[in-house]
Amino acid sequence: MLSDESWALATRRHAEGARDFGILVGAGVAVWVAWVFGTLLGVQVGALPVELERLGLDMLMAAFFVAILASSWRGTTDFVPWLCAAIAALAGAIVLPAGYPILIGALACGLAATAGEHGRAKGNRRD
Repeated sequence: MLSDESWALATRRHAEGARDFGILVGAGVAVWVAWVFGTLLGVQVGALPVELERLGLDMLMAAFFVAILASSWRGTTDFVPWLCAAIAALAGAIVLPAGYPILIGALACGLAATAGEHGRAKGNRRD
């Protein structure tokens, strides 16, 4: 039930004040059903002599996740962590095997966001 898409939707709804676990479960079920039917369709279409890359279908999941990500943009506080993630992932894509740039980007984003929160918290302390 837990996927990038369902987590992103549930996190966005949580930030809006929703405290409903059903959002995560409902999104997870929807993604699972789409995954199963997509896999069945993929098995059938994959046997056809068509180059899916020419149709842009190899980028479908990335485009979907970027759309969800864009809808969760909170403004300038997201800029530095997202920029760090993009730079780290793009640099990682040059030298690392597939899949690892995503992990590197996520780590860079988390570290940048944590450093930003730490800096804000430190600036707000009254010693």
